[in-house]
Amino acid sequence: MSPLVERDFFGDLPSEITTNILSRLPIRSLAISKSVCKPWLNLIDSDYFHKSEIKTPPALLLFTGKTMDSTCCSIFEIEDEDEVEVEKSHDFHHIPLMDLEIPHGNRATMEGITANGLLLLCPISTKAIPVYICNPITREYTKLCFPADYIPGHMLEFGLGVSKISGEYKVVCINESTNSRYVYTLGTGTWRRVEAGAASECFRTFSIPPVGDGARDWYLSVLRDCLCYFYTRESEIVIWKMKDYQVEDSWTMEYRLSTVGFDFDLDDMYLHPIRHFKDGDILMLLVEYDLIYYSSKTRTFQQVGMFKVGSASFLSALIFTPSLFSLRNFGFENVISF
Repeated sequence: MSPLVERDFFGDLPSEITTNILSRLPIRSLAISKSVCKPWLNLIDSDYFHKSEIKTPPALLLFTGKTMDSTCCSIFEIEDEDEVEVEKSHDFHHIPLMDLEIPHGNRATMEGITANGLLLLCPISTKAIPVYICNPITREYTKLCFPADYIPGHMLEFGLGVSKISGEYKVVCINESTNSRYVYTLGTGTWRRVEAGAASECFRTFSIPPVGDGARDWYLSVLRDCLCYFYTRESEIVIWKMKDYQVEDSWTMEYRLSTVGFDFDLDDMYLHPIRHFKDGDILMLLVEYDLIYYSSKTRTFQQVGMFKVGSASFLSALIFTPSLFSLRNFGFENVISF
């Protein structure tokens, strides 16, 4: 009788199927999977895995600026199921993932912009102060230089995005003093000035929706991959969604949320939408105070008591896709671990 042969079923699978399976895991399980075997470690660390269309579940990242030399972050896994029980549909389900402190020495309160698992950290008032690219999951960050013709003291605005065509990460910088625009593609090490006109990288403008009189505290955000225009008016919160990007006629009013009877005054503060869930619920940040959750089924608001700001000087929150992709894969030489 021949001995039993243990078969490596995962080893027989094509890499794209293994990627499909592993990328559906929560980030904690995915981190453990890196220790299973060397092929899985190489696959999860690879550029191919990072750029796959299937992403790990979203997470909520909270910033609290307790010191001027570092940024404190708390990360929570969140649930966004297609079908939930009706009586629980208005609950916000979250699982603590990690707490960390990102040192930077900027002596300034930092905010974050996220794209596909990476984080751009920049001061709220950016004036001749460095900015950073960070992966909070791998606890790595690197400092970006400024454009060569930057004049100290000029105000800068930053953005971070990923090209759908090339998969490249691009940092956008706008010099408000000179109206100059620059693009930094991660891995190149240089800034390029972008001019108006017909080019592969250019800036375009389009109109906001017809909001009418009384709109205030407006804000642009991205909810479920659509550009949204959000503002308050008297005792309601209004959210417009651009169904087709850059098509002005596609602006559609998605929500008019009444705040009558809820314990906050929109004259003294404003809300910032963070996440639009599959069942229609919305998570919003009551700026510098608390998180607010809107149930589309009960049409009510509730405060989310998961955060206690305490002595923190600032509170901000954003949704991002956790990733184990190392910044060293971009060729950065000055990657710092913390």
